[in-house]
Amino acid sequence: MQALWTAARYEVPVAIVIWNNGAYQANRRYLHENGGRPPATGKYIGASLEAPAIDHVSICKGCGTEGEQVSNPERLADALARCLRAVGDGRPYLLDVKIARRFGGADSTWHDFFSLAKKTPRRS
Repeated sequence: MQALWTAARYEVPVAIVIWNNGAYQANRRYLHENGGRPPATGKYIGASLEAPAIDHVSICKGCGTEGEQVSNPERLADALARCLRAVGDGRPYLLDVKIARRFGGADSTWHDFFSLAKKTPRRS
């Protein structure tokens, strides 16, 4: 987040691309490949970045950096063109590109939930 602000302040012409699958895929893949409870239950602790999803575009705009989310592959070329135009003009630009999850456990969106406010214990 601080890097986005710094890029805006000092007009760093940098393209930032987030390949966003809503998860820590490396963690989930490791857990899946080592077997045991995660693949048996579909519960990959610490892998989901959803609920709530991170709004990278709002964060970058809050830091003074332009950006957009791309969820349709057919719109990626136009988004990249806007990004490169901004960088060519001397401005930073962020693309949050939604991509599919891959490998074992890719369908799992499970996350360990608890609430301090409601005193709801962990559900794992």
